[in-house]
Amino acid sequence: MSTLSAVSPVAAKVALSVELKEAKEMLAFYRGRVQFLRAAVKEVRLDNKIARSAARAEKAAARDAKRAERVAKLEAKLLALKTGPVGTKARAAAKRPSKAVVRKA
Repeated sequence: MSTLSAVSPVAAKVALSVELKEAKEMLAFYRGRVQFLRAAVKEVRLDNKIARSAARAEKAAARDAKRAERVAKLEAKLLALKTGPVGTKARAAAKRPSKAVVRKA
């Protein structure tokens, strides 16, 4: 004999209504949980986007600083080439030229 036929229709209806109520409560809970998780995912995505943007800006600043340092170094080198040698060796070379200079009168 089946258990359904042994249960009265009123008791079955009550059992189903209780189960339906529990299912609706679970559904409401999970809908709220889904909303919370969606908001959390959005927040994490936004944080990651901000972090990537900050990292890009930091890299750009480092790149610009490195470029400026390189330009300054090359400008100093160019200035040194334009002005000629400086120091004790330059003074000594100026006193004793290696080649005789022939001047026409």
